[in-house]
Amino acid sequence: MVGATTPAHAADLTAGYVALEMEPDARFPFISGIVEGIAQTRARIDGSETQTTGCIYHWFYEEEKSYDNILAAFAKFQDRAPGAIVDALIRRRCDA
Repeated sequence: MVGATTPAHAADLTAGYVALEMEPDARFPFISGIVEGIAQTRARIDGSETQTTGCIYHWFYEEEKSYDNILAAFAKFQDRAPGAIVDALIRRRCDA
C-alpha cells in the first residue's frame, strides 16, 4: 500500500501521481528518499570523492527552490518515473 488508504502498483506511482494525488504530507519524505538513494549511490561510485554527494545534499536541502522545481517537473512530466526526473535534475545541477 502507498500511504494508508489506497493500494497502488509500481506502474501507478508516476510523477503525476506524486505531484497531484499523493497526500502533501507524504510527498517530501517520498522525494527525500529518492534523493537519499541517489546520493548514496553516488557516494558508493565516487568513493572518497565527496563533491557530487555534497552537491546533491546542498541542492536538495539548502537551495530554496529545489523542492518546488521537483514538483514542477513532476507536473510537467506526469507519466515519467519520479526517480528518473529527480535523477535528471541532479545530473543537470551537480554534473553527476
